[in-house]
Amino acid sequence: MKIALLSVHGCPLRMAGTKDVGGMNIYINEISKSISNISSNCQIDIFSRRHDLFDPFIVKINNNVRVIHIPAGPPSLSKTDTYDLLKEFTKRISEFTLENQISYDYIWSHYWLSGIVGIELKKIWLIPHIVTFHTVFSIKKFYNANIEIDHKMRSKYEEIISKNADMIITFTEHEKMWLLQNFDANDQRIEIIHPGVDRNKFHGKNKSYSNEENSKIKLDLLFVGRNDSIKGLDVLINSLKKVNNYNQSYHWRLNIVGGEYSQSELIAIEDKLGKDIFSNSINFIPSVSHTKLYEYYNRSDLLIIPSYYESFGLVAIESLACSTPVIASNVGGLSIIIKPDYNGFLFEAGDVDNLAKIIISLYSKNGRPDFSKLQLLSKNALEHSNLFSWEKSAKKIISSMRKLV
Repeated sequence: MKIALLSVHGCPLRMAGTKDVGGMNIYINEISKSISNISSNCQIDIFSRRHDLFDPFIVKINNNVRVIHIPAGPPSLSKTDTYDLLKEFTKRISEFTLENQISYDYIWSHYWLSGIVGIELKKIWLIPHIVTFHTVFSIKKFYNANIEIDHKMRSKYEEIISKNADMIITFTEHEKMWLLQNFDANDQRIEIIHPGVDRNKFHGKNKSYSNEENSKIKLDLLFVGRNDSIKGLDVLINSLKKVNNYNQSYHWRLNIVGGEYSQSELIAIEDKLGKDIFSNSINFIPSVSHTKLYEYYNRSDLLIIPSYYESFGLVAIESLACSTPVIASNVGGLSIIIKPDYNGFLFEAGDVDNLAKIIISLYSKNGRPDFSKLQLLSKNALEHSNLFSWEKSAKKIISSMRKLV
């Protein structure tokens, strides 16, 4: 079983949190390794555009998975600008396989740009084409009308790809229904398969707050994500301002991990919260490795995901696996991962007041964090995370692919 996995802009070797790098890169890395571990005769070649002049042409992730960096245009191009290079990218992949006498059983495209390449390679190789969109622009637009403009051809091609793919792997029922209702996709060709979590990287034990009741006065909050308007950091900042206005003795500390912020953006946040709160209660941490990210999950009381939309929300599962409950917008896959009042809380996307009320509810009458509530949420978070694993995802994907033959 040989898979040509196409990810034009999303090289799995890049660090999540930097520009155009996020959950898709992590997904591709983790699911490829899991598929190859389950099926020893499965080989996966991940074709991604070269994003650095010093990148080796081929990098082995393990014995059966390798990344092949295809030179097509300047490495520094944004993902949107790569649209004009797709023909070149496709041609170079075809030439590489011919020169090396490589053939594949399946094409698996990730994101709409790769889907265009997948359609063309299917014509050449005459093998099944599987697609995972990760995000669909019209869904993002529906949930956040102010989202930045994407390539003018994106929605058109997402519809074309949906109608032509032999199989579409979605993460949620919501995405499936959107494709059926808006793109006239074939119901029989869509499989819903949740992503997982790597428990070697993200693990925890039930947190104990009993020894901290007399000293801990701050809620340790965590935000993980790149600097993108759809991630909703503005919602979180405005909510924390309301928490301060409600009771200034409700102390908190927020770590913002990932993303690069301009000076004007930092000044805007400082103006909202005030200089003292901004200086003493908010830390901006650049993108970190998964190993380091685990440490932030582990020492936080809560992860907050205020996104206007998330196709799934890998960070939510990672956090739960570290025994850290989650407050999240009730969108996409987050409603599957988070069970209100059990392992976290849900609020309607963009609802600043509701998010503030949830945060306020986590303080006790004496103004300190409610340790008994946090401990129960933490216990349930770890337990619920057991429902998700890359192994389960990989087994379902392999089974679904084999049905196409």
